[in-house]
Amino acid sequence: MYGNVSCPRCGSTDVDSCNTMVERNFTMCYVTYYKCRSCGEVWEPKRFIDLPIDGGRYLKVPDGSTLVVIFPDGEEWRKTIRYLDSHHFDLNGGIAWHVGQFRDMLDKNPGTKVTYEEPTGLRASKDVKRRAPAYMKPRTNKNLNKKKVR
Repeated sequence: MYGNVSCPRCGSTDVDSCNTMVERNFTMCYVTYYKCRSCGEVWEPKRFIDLPIDGGRYLKVPDGSTLVVIFPDGEEWRKTIRYLDSHHFDLNGGIAWHVGQFRDMLDKNPGTKVTYEEPTGLRASKDVKRRAPAYMKPRTNKNLNKKKVR
């Protein structure tokens, strides 16, 4: 149904968009997710948080990345940022922040630099986790000390 959205499991573009209200970190959030009609896979699309940085510019930060805030006095924040809804985000599993609160904090501290780092500790999917072939398994001393019997 939605031409630009395809199922991550089967690749079909025959998906439905669904909406629901959920509670995340004590905040009610409006969540959109997709459901594939072919295989039944349900997933949330990749989210980005638009953080106001200075003078009307925005930084598009991917969900799950590390937000790096460097204050003019040298203090540095490194916190994991999570998408809650279009105007709210969460830092390190704490309280929900509004993008306006973040902008006010930056206005009170002029010269603050904001960047982000992509998440690098990605887990392998279930499809990738397979048993290692025999030639890749480490040998043990027990196997090395065995003598061949003829």
